[in-house]
Amino acid sequence: MALTTEQQQMALAGPCFALRFLVRPESRSAPREQMKGFSDSAIFHRWMDLCWTFNEPETRALLNAEERKCFDEFTAILEWLPWKPIESHPHISDVSDSDLKKLLPSGTRLLACLERRTRPSAQRPWWRKLVSFLRRMVARHMKYVVAVVLVGLCTIASWLILRADIQTGRPHVWEVLQDEKKVTPLIDPIIKAKYDRIAEGMTLGDVEEILGKAGPSYSSQIEREYYIWKSRNGWISVIVEKGKVITKDFRPEMSVDD
Repeated sequence: MALTTEQQQMALAGPCFALRFLVRPESRSAPREQMKGFSDSAIFHRWMDLCWTFNEPETRALLNAEERKCFDEFTAILEWLPWKPIESHPHISDVSDSDLKKLLPSGTRLLACLERRTRPSAQRPWWRKLVSFLRRMVARHMKYVVAVVLVGLCTIASWLILRADIQTGRPHVWEVLQDEKKVTPLIDPIIKAKYDRIAEGMTLGDVEEILGKAGPSYSSQIEREYYIWKSRNGWISVIVEKGKVITKDFRPEMSVDD
């Protein structure tokens, strides 16, 4: 069955949960709280089991050449590590911290590739506005004059900015735009409060009483359901297994238009 554009995006976003836990230590607090007493490698293994959509051939087929190279490199190291099942939880395995660190270089590269595909670009809205503006101008009789003026102004402005940057030693405009991408998005306190009310072990009905009616599941797996509630101030997602919530996520940088 062919995946829709939205399903493709969510299929590529799922593995990012496990990879962020692996390569960004600051993101491990919440999972550690949910799985007290387990090592980081065991928690990572559990996240891989829950979110690794690349087990499905339809998801692997979405990868481009660069992403496939990073995926193959990461998978080779992952399968090479000496994972050992935990006696009290045989469905979870772990390795030593030193072995887990061997996944960091390839995991970092794979996460960067996937986030480029799943996160909205900071410059995209400006390009959309520019294209919309040009389309309106083309629809009128002044299209040739406007096009020439815009090209001339943009050329002159770019040359002046670049010249000023070189003379004053200021960072280039593109470096500033890249830094703007790193700004932490504002978090809506109402959405965050609803997210904090969701707890592991809740039923889907309990979550719907907090967030409203759920749409269709984005998961391609029968035993696991993946639901997303979208708003202009962020996405809230939960993974439901055997009728109970097993994990949740809040992405304030996303909106209903993404």
